[in-house]
Amino acid sequence: MKSTLSTVVSVVRHETGLTAQEFANLIGKSYATLKSLESGRLKLSERTAVDISKATGVSLEWLLAGDPKTWPTTHQEVVWTNEQFSWHQAETIKEGMHKRISKHGVGAKEAIMARRVLAGDVSSSLLKVLEGVVKNEDQFALALAKARRFVSDLERDLKK
Repeated sequence: MKSTLSTVVSVVRHETGLTAQEFANLIGKSYATLKSLESGRLKLSERTAVDISKATGVSLEWLLAGDPKTWPTTHQEVVWTNEQFSWHQAETIKEGMHKRISKHGVGAKEAIMARRVLAGDVSSSLLKVLEGVVKNEDQFALALAKARRFVSDLERDLKK
């Protein structure tokens, strides 16, 4: 990988497509800590590497090796990409749903209802974002275009 990014943390965040604040939240660190890790001012500790690995699916070994010029890998030694990150996030969500369902001993019908509730949460979040920019024609048009593109990409990806 011919990365111009200077640390493995910056490579991982860049590949996820998350903002610095979103990534900091994902790994349970402050924005300032993340920026220090990305710039190399703060050395990546084993504890933080474990947190990043658990949150993203990138291998702990790759993170601890510390070479941002090599391809990141997963725990299964497959090249780690944004798509791998998305699958890892999906598995994390799925595991959480399974834990909640088994804890309450619900059946298949209730599990489907629980998924619908989660889908409703996403719909509500999207509507909240659009409502927040509805008064600004340019921002609203941009947000709507991005939402439509996301839905189109999602439909295409799910048909694979």
